Amino acid sequence: CMSWPGAMGKRLKSCKLLNNQVNKADSGEVGVRGKFFTGDLKHELTVGANRIHYTRYMNNRTVKSGLKTNLWDIDFQVPENSYSWSEPKNDENTFTGVALTDNITTPNEKWQFVLGGREQRVKVDTYGTKTGAEKTHYDESVFTPAFAVVYKPQKNISLYANYMQGLDAGDSLVTDTDASNYSEAFAPFKTKQYEVGAKYDFGKWATTLSAFDIKSPTLIEDMATNRYAPNGEVRHRGIEWNVVGEPHKGTRLMGGLMFLDATYRNTEGGLYDGNRVAATSRWNAVMGLEQDIASVPGLTLTTNLTYNSSAYTNEANSFRVSPWATWDLGASYKFKAGGVPLTLRGDVYNVTNRNYWRALQNNGVFLGKSRTFLFSLTADF
Repeated sequence: CMSWPGAMGKRLKSCKLLNNQVNKADSGEVGVRGKFFTGDLKHELTVGANRIHYTRYMNNRTVKSGLKTNLWDIDFQVPENSYSWSEPKNDENTFTGVALTDNITTPNEKWQFVLGGREQRVKVDTYGTKTGAEKTHYDESVFTPAFAVVYKPQKNISLYANYMQGLDAGDSLVTDTDASNYSEAFAPFKTKQYEVGAKYDFGKWATTLSAFDIKSPTLIEDMATNRYAPNGEVRHRGIEWNVVGEPHKGTRLMGGLMFLDATYRNTEGGLYDGNRVAATSRWNAVMGLEQDIASVPGLTLTTNLTYNSSAYTNEANSFRVSPWATWDLGASYKFKAGGVPLTLRGDVYNVTNRNYWRALQNNGVFLGKSRTFLFSLTADF
């Protein structure tokens, strides 16, 4: 086990973690793309169909009574036979859809218009905790539109705006094990997104600045019944800035900064209105550097810094995890063997091996990734 100082003078302890959820998924997609003109307007038409199916097994684990679950004294070192697996499913989801998109461009390419939409059928089945019998069934079709416009006053400047509706898989209650409806899966819900932005290309540098507003339903806990239900709305408003460039041949920089104002709205009785949405940080930043080594052709070194500010674990904002930052290093080497292009890659995530918590919704947290080494070899045939 590892241990380190925690809140209120107590110590955090991390022992062997056991995976207590299994997900199985398969997907397929097919489409066709074509171009044609109506007068001076160029159309790029895309038609596609897809199917995604996944099954989640959460109800098939049992733990002996007495397992410690206190956040400050976590003990996962239970006998192996304390966890058992069997076939009962928690929920099964199938998404099938057909999408049509038309990208319209004016002759001088100063204006682009995107018109699109998706007809999607959603099937969700949830099952009993012990018996595996069907508890709830949801089967409906939903149409979600998408519109966008891009204006280029100059070749290196783009201004854009868009409105989209999306369909998200229904939330599942997987973190608060004390909830009366723990493991329940809910029907999918629509999200609505508005976004405006600009892109400027300096030649060696390019930068984008955008502002967005996203609304969607969310699960809210009823404290009287200890039950969760989609009785509220979350609103994510933010500003995001990104930059990418190659100031010197072989030296590439990339980074971004986002301010996110995510709050609850329309909760029952206004109980949580204005509180920050669980598992969201106000500030997120990333900075990366790639450097080709001229003296060793094919060798590239990389480094990345990631930062997330504090976040809450529940809608009441009564428990907060601290900010965290991680540093990653990597290297890749491209060469040929027998005429086959190969890439050897090695990465070290969280170089300083910092221990930190990441917030989840519904009163959940998990330990961030510890120092991790990853090696891979890929070939292009």
